Parts: sequence; C-alpha cells; structure tokens
Amino acid sequence: MPVGHLSRSPIIIAGEIYFSEKVIPAPIEVSPIQGQGLIPGTQVCVFKGSPIGDFSVLICSDYLEPHLRRDILDSKLDFLCVPAFQRQSDIYHQRMQIDCDESIEGMYIIYSNMNCDDVGDGHSALFGLMDDIYLDKLIRSRFSDGKPRNKIYELGSDIEFAVLDVDIETKRPSIPRTIHTRPNVTTVTAGAAPATAQSRFIKKIAHDDERYRRILELFVAPLEY
Repeated sequence: MPVGHLSRSPIIIAGEIYFSEKVIPAPIEVSPIQGQGLIPGTQVCVFKGSPIGDFSVLICSDYLEPHLRRDILDSKLDFLCVPAFQRQSDIYHQRMQIDCDESIEGMYIIYSNMNCDDVGDGHSALFGLMDDIYLDKLIRSRFSDGKPRNKIYELGSDIEFAVLDVDIETKRPSIPRTIHTRPNVTTVTAGAAPATAQSRFIKKIAHDDERYRRILELFVAPLEY
C-alpha cells in the first residue's frame, strides 16, 4: 500500500461528515522520497438529492484531468465545487467557461482558490449561465469583470465572503425571455470578515502562520518565577 499523505475535502451534510479525495496529485505535490508527498486518492463523492441539490467536489488539479472531470460532469450536477491552491486561476476560469457552455441542463461551478503568497492568487468565483440583461448589471456593479463571460461573481481583494441566492431550477435561462423572466443568481451580501483579537495581533506582528494563529492553544506557561 502506498505510503504518504492523502489530500481530501470534508463535506458535512446534516451532521454527517463525508470525504472526497484528490485522485491525481499535481507534480509539485509528489516527492521522490518514500513517505513524503501526496498519494493518489480513490474516491470522489457525488451527492444526489441533498438539501442544496446535486453536487460534487473535485480538488484542485483533479478538475483539469479530462476523463475524471467528464465522469463527474456526466452526473448532471447542480453544483461542482473546486477548492484549489492555484497561482494561475485563468486556466481554471477558461475551463469553467467551457464546461458551463457545454452543460445541456446548465450547472454552477464554485471555484474556491486560496489567497496566499506564492501558492494561490485568490480569484475565487461563481460560474454559470445567466441572462445577459442581468449579467451586464453585475459587471457594471463590478461584482464580475465578465472575463470570461460565464463568471457571474468574483471575490475581490477586499471582499472575503459573499452570500448569493442561486436558483437550481433555472440553471440554463431560456431565450427568448418573457415578462416572467427573473435572474437565476442574486447577490445577498458581501464583505470582509470581522477582525478578531487574534487577527489584529497577527497583522501587527506581520507573521501569519500556524504558530501564531494557534498561539493560545500552543502556548505553554514557563515554570520559573
């Protein structure tokens, strides 16, 4: 049995925890030293009939593997979630544009990319099909730059979270529109996460790593007077 680390994403539904694994580690994640680096996972979960609809998770570079991606997309999902550490999000954005266009029933892709120096460039976004009259309003309001066109919403450098109302019954808006046409994605709220005492401390000392984020947990009081 291979020895090494396994990358997996926890998925919590009604208090139950499931794990979707990374099947194809990226080259940088593989080590020539036995016991180091990532080993291939064996399962990618597809959830049907969940409270939020049908969805799956492909971790980072798994999304770029054509056969694996096609197998998952053939499940006719409402959502595909792609958590990632990527320095070049444009590659993912372009692929997501194509996958949304080619989806017969329509679907949404949630791209969650970390914003870390030398590891991830941020650019987390929601992709999907939307009527141009509504998408143009989002672009004018700078919720998206429209590049590529199916990018409905993108988190900016000063925006850490967003709440969107997404219609899974109308994943592919009909054309021509009627007087009853409504947007299938609506913004609810967005903003920066509230600063905590811990985050303010980290900002002051300019050291944002695990030791300082867990300082209260890891600190051991000295024994001397």
